[in-house]
Amino acid sequence: MIGFHFFNPVPLMKIVEVIPGLRTDDEVTQRVNALGAAMGHFTAQATDTPGFLVNHAGRAFGTEALRILSESVTDPATIDRIMVDQGGFRMGPLPCLTLPAWMFPMR
Repeated sequence: MIGFHFFNPVPLMKIVEVIPGLRTDDEVTQRVNALGAAMGHFTAQATDTPGFLVNHAGRAFGTEALRILSESVTDPATIDRIMVDQGGFRMGPLPCLTLPAWMFPMR
């Protein structure tokens, strides 16, 4: 068994998490990593844990963006613009919180 988890929106977020199970053969893991790379995604291998590695690493961005909004520090467009222009993100944190997976079908 192996996990293969994409991130929204898939066409923009060029990363896929590969999560081998405790008994997953190394060859299976290598083939799944190669598949992700062939699809143009960086493969981030992680152990199985509640939640996903990228979600854990990125959670602070969305949480902090919501705090900034709740305290009326600035507007949503400014938050997203800062993260894209200065943080190097493809999208700001606020659109990522609201995009359902079905809006971005694989081609």
